Amino acid sequence: MIYETNYSVKRVINVFIMLVFTLILSVSLGIYYKFLIDQILSLTFLGILFFLLFILCLVNSRVNGLIYENISNSYGQIRNLYCIFCILFFFFSFLPEFSSPMLLATIFFTIASNNMIGLTACIYFDAILCLVIHADFYELCAYILLTLFGSVLTSYLQKKQYRKFVYLIIIALSISIPSIFQFLAAFTFDKQLAGYGFITGIVTSFLVFLFFDKISIYTTNQKKRSLEEILDIDYPLALEYKEYSNKEYTHARKVSDLCGMCADIIGIDEKIAKAAGFYYKIGKLVKKKDFVKDSINIAQKHLFPTEVTMVLAEYNGELCFPTTKISAMVHLVDALVTKFEIIGKDTLESSWNHDVVIYQVFNEISASGIYDESGLTMNQFLKIREFFVKGNDLL
Repeated sequence: MIYETNYSVKRVINVFIMLVFTLILSVSLGIYYKFLIDQILSLTFLGILFFLLFILCLVNSRVNGLIYENISNSYGQIRNLYCIFCILFFFFSFLPEFSSPMLLATIFFTIASNNMIGLTACIYFDAILCLVIHADFYELCAYILLTLFGSVLTSYLQKKQYRKFVYLIIIALSISIPSIFQFLAAFTFDKQLAGYGFITGIVTSFLVFLFFDKISIYTTNQKKRSLEEILDIDYPLALEYKEYSNKEYTHARKVSDLCGMCADIIGIDEKIAKAAGFYYKIGKLVKKKDFVKDSINIAQKHLFPTEVTMVLAEYNGELCFPTTKISAMVHLVDALVTKFEIIGKDTLESSWNHDVVIYQVFNEISASGIYDESGLTMNQFLKIREFFVKGNDLL
């Protein structure tokens, strides 16, 4: 596992934005409900404490690859939902008691992150809402129970065959849980509250039906969007690479294109291969001898997907031998392109010389044992070699 060695500006900015919205929610609720200054300060301090817990959950989930399976994500989608629900919960405070749609908040938050993050954020929203409207213990318990159910139901919503049943469960829970706790509080059954619960359940189910897949797809495509961004020829880091050395930039583009072709041949992710091939030597921008570690730092600063950063960390087997097929393939392609650049075009005019160099490079690398832990099979190794022998341009 590659651990972050520096802070990402994007991630820090997103955390700061969420903190600001937390403070705004606490202060605005306190002011609207005419709390005294010391009470508003207490609400604000409570918000900061919950936010600290929320950030600890975020960091723990990220470093363990539990958000988008990528330790280098920016928290962008979580920030968006967090800010939206900070605004919504201000307006939820105007709803009748026991009728806030806690299931909706938890389901959306969980699918955009994970259960731990979703629970932490929504329990905070439960607590702050009940505090400002002076809700009793029973209402808080009802909201927390709905939050727990929302966290569990999210996993069932991910399986389309269960969704019709989950929609019915959402409606049933929206009616039954508030009604039970209201009965425990007042020993009377409130038909109007049951009606509110029914409406809340219908609205929640409808919104889940409309937006659940959209949020889920957006979440799972986070890595794809990141790869498309860093592969763009106008990406700032790519332009910086070109400005640093046109020769290195041209080499990187060649390796990237060939890695994409080879990835298709052996059935691995083409975009990860292309990104890893292009940024394989990006640490040279720092102009220090230890450019492998510098490559890692640059990749983490720009929030590269974890798989790309891993390839950079395994450059040339210096810190560790390649541990994935993509890493082995990128190393192989880079070594071959470098060899052809050193020999030069004039020496390789004949197809005989061309093939001899390819076989020589492949044999040397195979004999070194550098790919033993990568999972690259001999059949895949030979397929890549055959791809280059057939005459693909290496210069």
